[in-house]
Amino acid sequence: MVLAKISPKYYVHFLSMLNLVRKYGRSLSFRDGFASGRHSRLSKRIKLLPAPFFLIGLAISLYALCHLPSLYASDYTINSGATVTINNGSLKVDGNITISGKLDVSTGTISLSGNWTNNNIFTCGNSTVTFTGSTSSTLTGNTTFQCLVSTTTNKQINFTSASETCITGNLNFENITLRSTLQGATWYLTLSGTQDVSDVDVRDSNASRGYTIVAFGNSIDSGNNTNWDFGPPAAITDLTGLCNSDTGYVTLSWSTPGDDGWTGTLLSGSEYRIDYSTYSKQWSKDTYEVSIPTSGVAPYTQASHKITGLTGDTTWYFQIWTADEIPNWSGLSNGATVWVNPILSISISTDTYNFGVLQGDTAAVSTANIIVTNDGNVKEKYSIKCSTSAEWSPANSPDYNKFVLQSAFHPSEPPNDDISWKDDDILTESLQECTTYQFSIDNSENGKDVTPFANTDRHFWLRLHTPLYSNTTDQQTIPVTISADKATP
Repeated sequence: MVLAKISPKYYVHFLSMLNLVRKYGRSLSFRDGFASGRHSRLSKRIKLLPAPFFLIGLAISLYALCHLPSLYASDYTINSGATVTINNGSLKVDGNITISGKLDVSTGTISLSGNWTNNNIFTCGNSTVTFTGSTSSTLTGNTTFQCLVSTTTNKQINFTSASETCITGNLNFENITLRSTLQGATWYLTLSGTQDVSDVDVRDSNASRGYTIVAFGNSIDSGNNTNWDFGPPAAITDLTGLCNSDTGYVTLSWSTPGDDGWTGTLLSGSEYRIDYSTYSKQWSKDTYEVSIPTSGVAPYTQASHKITGLTGDTTWYFQIWTADEIPNWSGLSNGATVWVNPILSISISTDTYNFGVLQGDTAAVSTANIIVTNDGNVKEKYSIKCSTSAEWSPANSPDYNKFVLQSAFHPSEPPNDDISWKDDDILTESLQECTTYQFSIDNSENGKDVTPFANTDRHFWLRLHTPLYSNTTDQQTIPVTISADKATP
């Protein structure tokens, strides 16, 4: 082995010597210490640097090592049989790079403004390859890059049809055009790392062998692309709402946007988010009331969703967003404003309670838990009454064919006594409005200002005092009516 010292700190090793010659006055070295392999060609820009020692022997190596930062060339070719290794260095080429031998980069950077032709072996290691310049570049051959970069505005990169370009580290494409060398013929871009892709114009690219490539900004889908996402769905612009006057339900309707703007079918994992409020507010997709998963919906398909549980006699405001499967979120839709009709409604868990067989002048309290619910959409006040049976009629005290029926709301069964039950709880044949004391044992529950929806259940109890005596022993049915009116705000 012949050793040539070209600086106080760095060495170039030549591992194969063909013959010995003497050179006087300077050593043959490459700028900043880059050495190329046998049968490799450098452009005429290589500079000869002075050195204090003689280089003895002319060696052509099969292996070359780059220790120093940079080498500049017009074109760079590694011929068949040659091996070039870059370790923590950089190669800048104003023109084309052709690899017919082997280029092995453990760490370092490569930049070029021309074409990349890989006819043999390129080992990317932990390296970055950057395409510079505004002229178009063509990638020929299957190549795996650790990091691939091109961010020069208006640059076009052409990929040989049917070739595959793989990126294991980071893909950074911005403001460029990506095309196949043959229009309509697919080229493959396989990403297994991270990505920063925006404002690109892409055609004929198949990325299905790796991660979905998400092109942000003003990216353009020029057709025949697979596993690319060119931004979020469009913001919905025709959201409308209609209230059903019988139920108070609001049906929202809209035209479905595309996966990318107004193009492309929304795939599995896509989603709508709906938010609504009784007042105008700062809307955000991250605070919402309804999430609706969707899949396989083509652009402009009419969609709808029913919203229940809205307080009536009120104006409601609605907004909607759409996300694709990434998810990329659309902008805020147009607003829909709907007046929700007031709906008065009340439900009772059972329509019959049987006191069984009772003696005359006997008081008994119902033991069944009867539930009364405000299932309308406005705050309600309850009123209660009873009616005569076939032979009996209501009164304030028991008498001949006269009964006393009391009612009250309470969380649990009240005791059968005149302390818990008051004269205010006696039912008549006219509707009497519930208050905080009337028809309430201790105001823990009452029929006044009962809000709709959540926590609207009231537990209803009855106390029957049978007549002192009666002309019949037949079973008597006493109708009880609970009505609801809109509570005063």
